[in-house]
Amino acid sequence: MENPSSPLETLRQLKEMLDAGALTPTEFEALKQRLVFTDPNASQASTAAEPPAPKPAAPVAAPVAPPVTPAPPASAPLLHLQR
Repeated sequence: MENPSSPLETLRQLKEMLDAGALTPTEFEALKQRLVFTDPNASQASTAAEPPAPKPAAPVAAPVAPPVTPAPPASAPLLHLQR
């Protein structure tokens, strides 16, 4: 949709894309609102048919293992309990 001749023509193209399954109803409504409420004199770098890029998911932190308690040295004396 480069250089649409009018907002009406752009809307027709968006509707065709919706009918063809290239746009979801939510995307169509968002693009239609942007088309209707955008200043026609403002220049836009992107075309009206481009949906916003999805945001990358936040990385998941690895689980933290509990601290390891060191075993007593083998040379340590053993305590015996007497009854």
